[in-house]
Amino acid sequence: MKHLCLFFIVLTLTSCFKPSKGKEAEQEESKDYSSLYDQGNTSACWIYAMCACIEREQLRMGDSIALSRQWLLARGMEEHTRRLYWMHRQGYEMIPPAADPRMGFTMRGVGPEAIRLIKEYGLVPYSHEKTHIINDRATIRRLTTIANTAATPQQLDEQLYDLLPQFTVARHTYGSQSPSFFYYSMRYTPQQFAESIMYHQNWQFYASEEHHPWGSRFALETPDNYRYHQYTNMPMDSIVTMVTSSLKQGHPVYWEYGKHGRTSDHAMAIVGITHDKKTDELLFVCQNSYGIKWGKHGKCAVPLSYFRKHTSNVGLVTPVE
Repeated sequence: MKHLCLFFIVLTLTSCFKPSKGKEAEQEESKDYSSLYDQGNTSACWIYAMCACIEREQLRMGDSIALSRQWLLARGMEEHTRRLYWMHRQGYEMIPPAADPRMGFTMRGVGPEAIRLIKEYGLVPYSHEKTHIINDRATIRRLTTIANTAATPQQLDEQLYDLLPQFTVARHTYGSQSPSFFYYSMRYTPQQFAESIMYHQNWQFYASEEHHPWGSRFALETPDNYRYHQYTNMPMDSIVTMVTSSLKQGHPVYWEYGKHGRTSDHAMAIVGITHDKKTDELLFVCQNSYGIKWGKHGKCAVPLSYFRKHTSNVGLVTPVE
């Protein structure tokens, strides 16, 4: 019955946005550790899931680390704002709508995009967060206004620094040297910190689309994949085998799924494997990003039948020796 209840909880997870509690005050993130796993009213589940996978893989190597999701969210927002700023400077009378993520402003995304942000901007420990974005729609509206009204790149820098989350690192400004911070008495730039964590992690992403040849590489047809990241096309049976094998070896799995077939509506980290005591059906234990009070301390169990029907894509780690 416990697994059945958790299954019905999973059925409600078809949106990147955390279900509203009705009071904005209840969405405020606190400084306690629980906010690490709570995306609040943001669409950054793909960042939260990817960071959870990286942490889990690092823990498998004997190193416990908590990563800042807000660092990647802020850097992604900064990218969008700068792009819109230069579009406006080049003569666009109106910023294109967010309905087309390639031209507009959205913080939805996919696992490979999180890896790209990490390679570009690095990682920061969770302990270095000072402020948080708790509603990315409101922040996006303000950033769009900034992109349209900033008179100079320097003014844009100032307004971005005031609005986006702050961290206990050197100031991150346009054209400046990479910021740095201390962690366990060692000085890192975010890029160096990411390299110290990711040097042994090689993430590969897979999808199952019958209209593409098996084994081929293709850009997944989902609006969130607006940078056209490539996925390896595999039959669902093969994906299930790879995911199960990876989990049995102790590796986490990045998972995107949707309610209506294999759409991409939400992302979670699969962190374990078990079986239903009554039916003996395989269950995947997932770490969600709705806070530790959701489900069973932030986790749920997903039946294999649901995984097969609703999976959009997965990310698997291949350890680098």
